[in-house]
Amino acid sequence: MGANAAVKCKQVIDHLEILLGIEAVVAAQAFELGGTTPTSSKLQSVVATLRETIPAVTNDVILEPLLSAGKRFVSETMPPAVD
Repeated sequence: MGANAAVKCKQVIDHLEILLGIEAVVAAQAFELGGTTPTSSKLQSVVATLRETIPAVTNDVILEPLLSAGKRFVSETMPPAVD
């Protein structure tokens, strides 16, 4: 039973990373399209780090590579904590 629970837990973590990666990409896009809304320097830093690997979407493109990169950003690059 413990092995089954561990497999399910790993699946949940993988799905959560995908979801958070999508949210990170979409939130960065919305943040940049929002204009001059003031925000914290920490959030600006996270968006800048994300933009080093994932460009802003300006035309119709296939989003799968960008969303996969978002998952990698969350699982490998994302700062451990943002206060």
